[in-house]
Amino acid sequence: MPHFIKMALRFFKRNKTARAEMSFVDHLEALRGHLFRSVLAIAVGAIVVGIYRDFVIKKVLMGPTHADFPTYQGMCNAGKYLGFGDYLCMGAMNVPLQNTVVGGQFSMFFMILFIGGFILAFPFIFL
Repeated sequence: MPHFIKMALRFFKRNKTARAEMSFVDHLEALRGHLFRSVLAIAVGAIVVGIYRDFVIKKVLMGPTHADFPTYQGMCNAGKYLGFGDYLCMGAMNVPLQNTVVGGQFSMFFMILFIGGFILAFPFIFL
């Protein structure tokens, strides 16, 4: 078996019996393995966010701009229950989006993928 495959398999192997003392090189190897798994988890999370990009962008990021946002519905129902009528009900908001940078939409999309991947991989990263 080639040496690089052995090293790659060592990244995914977790030692079940923890030793009381580790050398500096052992700590560096453990850190390298954890960083590799973390980057891999972020990449998988970014792929998942990329697959569900319509939901993430329209319902999560731009959700507060729509009248059917759950918080707005709750405020409207609470206002009606308390006798305020439609004063707490939100209407549709017109939010114009403008980008002044040449590659702004492209870089913003990849920033959304990265941040969404980090959020999805957060429990695994800090394991």
